[in-house]
Amino acid sequence: MINISRLALAVLPAWLPVMAAAATYQVQIDTTPLAGRTGFFAFDLTQGTPGTINQVTVSAFSTSGALGAATVAGNATGSLAGTMTLSSSTFLSEWLQAVSFAAGVTRFNLSLGSNHLGADIPDQFAFFLLDGTLAPFTTSDPTGAGALIAIDLQQPVVVQTFVSPWAVVSVLPVVPEPATVLLTIAGACLLAGWSRRPGLKETPGRSQVSLTPSGGLTRSGRFGGAQKILNENSR
Repeated sequence: MINISRLALAVLPAWLPVMAAAATYQVQIDTTPLAGRTGFFAFDLTQGTPGTINQVTVSAFSTSGALGAATVAGNATGSLAGTMTLSSSTFLSEWLQAVSFAAGVTRFNLSLGSNHLGADIPDQFAFFLLDGTLAPFTTSDPTGAGALIAIDLQQPVVVQTFVSPWAVVSVLPVVPEPATVLLTIAGACLLAGWSRRPGLKETPGRSQVSLTPSGGLTRSGRFGGAQKILNENSR
C-alpha cells in the first residue's frame, strides 16, 4: 500500500518548483504613434547555451491594427487567433506577423518557461516592432538590436522593457488567484491527514511510489548576442 504521507511530501517539492517556473505576464503596447504605417510584430525566442529547452506561449492576443500574413522560422507553432508557441529547441524561433498599425493598443498574455542551469547563457525572448523593410523602430535597447521587450528565461526571469518614441509598453506579472494557492495547500494537508487514519499502514516489501516533475531568420543588429553564442559553440 502507498504511504499517503510520503506521497504528499513527494508531490509538494516536485509541484511547487514547477509552479514557480511558469511565469505569466500581461503585455500592453500602445502603437498610436505608428497609426497609418505598415510593419511587423516580431516574436523571437533565441537559444542560449544548448541543453535546456524552454517554451514561450502567447495567448489572448488582440490589436487595434489589421493583421496580414504571418511568417514563421524555427519551432514556432499555433496562431495568434488562439495560442502561439515558440520553443528554444532550435537556435532561433520566430513568429513574424504583418500588421497595419492603428491608433490604440495591442494586448497579449505571455507565459514563459525558465529552465536554466548554473552559469549557462539563458534563452531569451524578445519582442520587436519592425517597419515595412524589417528594420526595428528605434528603442532605448542598449544592445542596439531595437527590442521593445527582452526577457531572460531563468529563475527568476529577468524582464526588460525599453523606451521608444513609437510605442509605450507595459509588462505586468499575472498574480495567481489566492483560491488556487489555498486549494493546493489544502489538498496537501488533506493527504497528510488521511495518512494518519488508524489502520493505514505501509505494506513491507511493496514498491514505493515517487514522483518527479517532467521535466532562420537573421537581420543585422537583432541577433548579435545570439550569433556570438553560435560562434562560441562552433569552436
